[in-house]
Amino acid sequence: MGLALKIAAVLAGLYAAFLLCGGVYFYVSVLHRTRKQHHAETPESTDPFNWLSYQPEAQEGLDQLARLDHEEVSVRSFDGLTLRGHLYPVKGARRTFLLAHGYRSTGYNDFNAQAVYYLTGLRANVLIIDQRAHGSSEGKRMDFGLSERFDVRTWAEFLVERFGPEQDLFLNGISMGCASVLLAAELPLPAAVRGVIADCGYTSPWDEFAYLIKWDAHLPVRPLLYVAEGITRCLAHWDFRSVTPKKAVARTGLPILFLHGGADTFVPPWMTRENYAACASEKELLIVPGAIHAQSYFGDTPGVQEKIARFVEKHERWGDAEHERAAAREEPSRAAEDGTSRLPG
Repeated sequence: MGLALKIAAVLAGLYAAFLLCGGVYFYVSVLHRTRKQHHAETPESTDPFNWLSYQPEAQEGLDQLARLDHEEVSVRSFDGLTLRGHLYPVKGARRTFLLAHGYRSTGYNDFNAQAVYYLTGLRANVLIIDQRAHGSSEGKRMDFGLSERFDVRTWAEFLVERFGPEQDLFLNGISMGCASVLLAAELPLPAAVRGVIADCGYTSPWDEFAYLIKWDAHLPVRPLLYVAEGITRCLAHWDFRSVTPKKAVARTGLPILFLHGGADTFVPPWMTRENYAACASEKELLIVPGAIHAQSYFGDTPGVQEKIARFVEKHERWGDAEHERAAAREEPSRAAEDGTSRLPG
């Protein structure tokens, strides 16, 4: 073998080793929990990752949640993990919100003031879950919605058992939590689930990883992401493209309200627009100008509140019955207007 071939072989080996190490590093660093994710999440948490708490409105929401009575609850996942959550029951509530936080975040970090709005403004029960491999829930690996979708279903079944099948339930997720609820939306769910609020979700793990590798890390997507996907397929038995939110919304019958910050540079708004376009069920879209990642609620609080309230009122079963009663009350006046009788006989 000539010198040139030997050098080429060495360089090829080094390149292959680099790709392999990069793929393993990606698998370990991106998909596995860190030490700081093992502590229990509470409204009083001072975790430095809780960057939203530095906003006055968010901190006020955290303070209010800390003063409210709540219960620490848990369920068992399909693969034997103990998943934990924080349940805020409201006396006389006729609806419940299940809140799923984002990647390496917490429910209190992502929903603080928004959770308070659900509790006080909409008079709803609120369940803030710790997704697997986050907070006080068990688990070592995050599956970007693939396993978490079944966890959402388990939590939904828990809420139906707790509050009864007549209690309307809405799934609300942010970022990776958005993927969790969108993927859950195509599963068989309790009839109590009436809709999904999907905030700043990605189209697929592949699209999100490719975007971050290219624009944040300034590295080539190929072949690094292919190697990382291959390692994930071997070790975790899933890949980045087979089961995706974009595919799930094309198969669900649940109504979906899509939200996204117009200035989001972590999960770009075009991903929500693509999910919205692919959605086959009843759908609504609100892009909040100037809002960055996971801050749609703060970017236009009155607008987001109104959009959510109208969405909930439109799709809850109580609303359907009320509309029917209102229509029945209007029947006599319509009969008088057109000069006809609507009574039998």
